[in-house]
Amino acid sequence: MKVTDLTRPGEQELLELERTYCSFGDTVHYIELPKIFERCEGSWLFDLEDRPYLDMQMWYSAVNFGYRNADIEEAHNRQMARLPQLACQYLHREKIMLAAIAPRFWLPTISSDKDGVVAGAYTAGQDALAYHSYTLDVDYGAASSRFYYNAAYAYDYFYPTFTIEAHKKPVLYSNFLNRGDYYEENRSYSFKVSVPLNRMESKYSFILGYMWQRRSALSGLDGGGDFNGAGVFQGRRGNVFAGMDFSNTVRYPYSISPEEGRTASLLYRLYSKAIGSDVGSQEYVLSYSEYLRPYSEGYRHDVICLKLKGGISAGERIGRQAFQLGGDARVDLTLGYRLKVTPALGVAHGFNQDGETRVYFLIYSSL
Repeated sequence: MKVTDLTRPGEQELLELERTYCSFGDTVHYIELPKIFERCEGSWLFDLEDRPYLDMQMWYSAVNFGYRNADIEEAHNRQMARLPQLACQYLHREKIMLAAIAPRFWLPTISSDKDGVVAGAYTAGQDALAYHSYTLDVDYGAASSRFYYNAAYAYDYFYPTFTIEAHKKPVLYSNFLNRGDYYEENRSYSFKVSVPLNRMESKYSFILGYMWQRRSALSGLDGGGDFNGAGVFQGRRGNVFAGMDFSNTVRYPYSISPEEGRTASLLYRLYSKAIGSDVGSQEYVLSYSEYLRPYSEGYRHDVICLKLKGGISAGERIGRQAFQLGGDARVDLTLGYRLKVTPALGVAHGFNQDGETRVYFLIYSSL
């Protein structure tokens, strides 16, 4: 075949060249007469004469967001225009920051659900400039065959700071209303914005967010939906929250938690059927933490943390809605990164009637 113009061959000439030089293993030969297209946009393909064809199979493979998606093209072009095109023996900022955010440790976790032991692993990471931070806890109950998780991510490149969290965990109410140990599954998703007041490095910040939450029973219930005769709540507790935080804590290079100072926060939550809750109520929660350093050269990076928390609520009540005050003494471990991860041994006491004293061990993390 003689091609009259290699710079702009027509459709028949292109098909002839394709039959001669292209692989017939290509998927274009699933149809008897392959079509040649000149351009694409959105969900449409355009042939050499600019006739539009609606692509009915674009979703199944590699074009899930449409052809020439403007947002993706803009992000790609912006990054390609500035990303250093360097050989692997040279360093650039993106390479270092990407490597820094990878997990550097895994801590074992252990808890329980109604069927027995739940075990898993916890990790956290932060890039070198602290723009991106995350925590991840994944657990599995061998007897119940249930997966649980707790994940959080904070983006702090611009102000305000954005935080998203996802949570699915078993919760134990020990000797619930003197009817035995009651387990429930608590699942939630939340989005929070933190805005510093007056100036960038303010000690005060305003927080605002939304949480979707669902509680469901893991323990067996009676025919009427009660637990050994005690009423339990199952359903949604979606809420909006707002509050104020204060912190004058001091952290040093390679510290994983504050080493001196204090934090205080006041948080208000509104539960309403209009925002995804099956009950209507309000909560006010106040928390306070004091970080104390032992005045001894041998323990200059050890910290004692005293913590108080309490609150009040109004509106519809559920069986597992009570506030407790307590304190804990934390034992900080320096693990070689700047993200705060603190194993804690503590004591909590309930001040309601017949309140109990509990000793507990937790792993705290903060973004």
